[in-house]
Formats: sequence, structure tokens, C-alpha cells
Amino acid sequence: MLFAAVMLLECMVIRRGIVHPLLEYNESIHHGVIAPIHGVAELRTLAETYNSIYEENEEREILMKHQAEHDSLTELLNRRSFDQILSLYEKDRSSFALILADVDVFKQINDTCGHDTGDRILKRVAALLHTTFRSIDYVCRIGGDEFVAFVVDEPPRTVRERMSQLVANVEANGYSVAVGCATCSAGGIQLEALIKQAESRMYDDKEEHYRRRGIPHG
Repeated sequence: MLFAAVMLLECMVIRRGIVHPLLEYNESIHHGVIAPIHGVAELRTLAETYNSIYEENEEREILMKHQAEHDSLTELLNRRSFDQILSLYEKDRSSFALILADVDVFKQINDTCGHDTGDRILKRVAALLHTTFRSIDYVCRIGGDEFVAFVVDEPPRTVRERMSQLVANVEANGYSVAVGCATCSAGGIQLEALIKQAESRMYDDKEEHYRRRGIPHG
């Protein structure tokens, strides 16, 4: 009886300290989640090692996803993210406003002051865009000195006020931007036409800037 009791106790210890933790670790690995740390010392070490690798991989995936979606210089959303956002809203048929912004005489700034100066200006303009618009809006750098703000569910008057605020904030920092806006009501204009409309208005604004300052622009 004593032998049987000892064997039963050993079985319970093995089940509690080894078998049950191994089954839980297997479930954690299968579902891709953090493993509980208990059982015998060797299994606790195994779980801690697994959890450490899991957290490192998760951080790496988050970083890779961020890098894939964001512009490396300005930390704004990139062109790929912009295209995905447009595609989603085209399917959703929601209303939104598209604001394009382009830094004036940026090529001349790069040519005369160097790319480091140009990069500083781009980062500053990006920061001003980020603070001008809401957290629910999407602000992207779509290439070179071109930016876009994708504004959702905001009245046209408020959108215009934000555009004016952006222009004023940029000018207060010693630069200037041309802006153009196009709005889409629910189920309205096609995306290609919307972008062309915003671009046309932005270039008209840029031409006006250059005309007032006597800068040739072709």
C-alpha cells in the first residue's frame, strides 16, 4: 500500500509538474501566445526562453509593419498606405476631403542649400501637418515634397479653416506651401478625378504664389 501511495504521488507530481505544463506550452505555441511559466525548473526555463523569443519576434513584426506603412524621413504614412486608405474609402462610399500640399521652390532649396536643409524643411512641414489635422485624419507623404491629408467627416468650412491654418503655420516657420482640396460626398466622384481636381487646384495655388513673388515657373 505504501508503494502504491508513493507511485500515485509520483504520478501526480509528474502530471502537475511536467505533463500539464507541457500540454499548456504546446497550446500556447499552437495559438501563438505567451506561455504560462510553471512546472519544474527546466520547463520554466523553457517557457521563459520561448516567451523571450516570442516578444522579440512580435516587436520585430511591429517594427516591420511600421516601416512598411510609414515614410522613413517624416514618419508620416507613405504612398502605399495612402493608396490603401483611398481604396477602402472608395469601397465604403463615405464622404471625405482630400487636401494636397506641396512645398514651394523646394527644388531650388535643395539645389542651393543642400539636401540636409531640404530634409529638415520636409520634417518640419510634416510635423505641422500632423498637428493641424486630427488624429482620426490620415496625413501622408506621397513623394518628394508632396503631402496629402485625408480628412473624414468634417464640414467643408472646417476643412478650409484647417487649410488656412496649415498655410499660416508653415509661413510662420519661414516656408510656404501650395494647397489644393477636393471633396467627395458619399457615393460621389471617382478617385482618379478627385485626385486630379485636388492637384489642379494645388498647382493653381502654386502658380499664384510664384506670380506674386515674381518667380518664373514652368
